[in-house]
Parts: sequence; structure tokens; C-alpha cells
Amino acid sequence: MHDAVVLANCIYNMEDNSSKSITTAFQEYYRQRYSRALDAFQRSSTWSKISYGQTWKERLLRQVMMNYVPYWVYKWMDAKVFAYCPQIAWLPLTPARGSVVMLPQECKRKDDNENAVVV
Repeated sequence: MHDAVVLANCIYNMEDNSSKSITTAFQEYYRQRYSRALDAFQRSSTWSKISYGQTWKERLLRQVMMNYVPYWVYKWMDAKVFAYCPQIAWLPLTPARGSVVMLPQECKRKDDNENAVVV
């Protein structure tokens, strides 16, 4: 979903439909998403090894992670992931609810009140 939202925002913020604008939109999409997608892939790979690993190290790590790590550690590890919440640029922002501070939006937004562009 994050990929779709960010790509839609990049296309929405294109100045025109020239090949230069399209290239710029995809470069911006890559800039915003690549590092986060790579991080998500690596995190998923690590959790797969912990959850389903068969070596003695992976089984030991699974025992420790599932039985001895306190809940607040999991919340702390997930705070970075949950803070990133891209939203559609042409819709009003969803209010932040909860205890995790959301990161600022990376795309240009049209402010409904003043017709100004907010970055």
C-alpha cells in the first residue's frame, strides 16, 4: 500500500506529461521508497529465520525472543515502522491517533484553505 500511495503522489505532483517529468516522478518514488522497502525486506527475512529457522542458533534465538523479551522491546522496534504513514496528497490528512509520532509527509500537498502548496 505504501508503494501505491507514494507512486500516486509522485504522479500527482508531476508538472506535465513529458518524459522528463515522468523520469523525475519515478526518481522521486525511488528516493522515497527504496530504503524503506529494503529495510522491510531485511526485517521480514530476519523474522522468518527467527520464526522458522532450523539451526540451533535460530532455535535458541526463537526461544529467547518469544519467551524472555519484554513487550515494550517489540513496541520500540516497531515504532520506526509505524511512524511512516504516507497519505494521498489530494485528500485531507488523517489525524494522528495513538502514541507513535508520525513522520512528516514527503510529498507536496495542496492546502484546501489557501490553495498553497505545502511541503
